[in-house]
Amino acid sequence: MNIYHCKCGKQFSKSSSAGVTGYIIDENDTNCCKCPFKNEVTQGYPPVFSRYECRAGSVKPNHTDSWSGNLEDKTNLHIKSLNHEFLENIRLFCISDEGIGITGASYNADLEDCRRQLSITVEQNRKGINSKNIIVDKFFKYKTIECEKDNKSLNSGSKSSYEDILKRINDKKISIESILNENLVAFEHLKSALHR
Repeated sequence: MNIYHCKCGKQFSKSSSAGVTGYIIDENDTNCCKCPFKNEVTQGYPPVFSRYECRAGSVKPNHTDSWSGNLEDKTNLHIKSLNHEFLENIRLFCISDEGIGITGASYNADLEDCRRQLSITVEQNRKGINSKNIIVDKFFKYKTIECEKDNKSLNSGSKSSYEDILKRINDKKISIESILNENLVAFEHLKSALHR
C-alpha cells in the first residue's frame, strides 16, 4: 500500500505503484465536488459519464508555479501549477487573439507532485519563440527565473544566459532575497554567475 495525496492535501492509501492515481470522489463530498481539478471519468462508446475523480500524486502537493522549456528554441513550453485560475488565465491567453505565434495550449497528465501541467505549442519560427518569452514575461513577471532544472537556457552555463537572467532581474527590480525565497536553485545559479 502506498500513500497518495490529492491536490487539497487529502491523503489515502492505495495498492498501486503508479506515480499518479485516481481518487474516486464521493458525490456527497461537497468540497471535492467543488474542486476545479476534478476529472470526469466516462465509460464505453459513445462516452457515458461514470464518476468524478481526483488525479492524486505519490508526492506531497507542490504549490510552486513554475515553467520549463527553452526560451530560445521552438519546443513546447510547460507551465506547472496547483493554481487553477493561474493556469486557466494562461490557457485562455494562448487561445485568444493575443496569443500570436501559439498553436495550442492543453493540459497534460497531472504530475507526481500533484501539479497540473499546461503544455503550450508554438509556431516553428521566430514568432513562436517570441510568444514563449511573452508568456513568461506576462505571467511570471517577478518569477521569470523560477524555471525548472531542465530549462536549458538557465542550465547551459553560458555567460549570455546568465547575463539575460541578470538583465531581467535588473529590469524588473527583483531583489536577490525574493529570488532566494521563491527559487533556491535559480538563486544558486545566479549567485555563482555574479561571482564570476
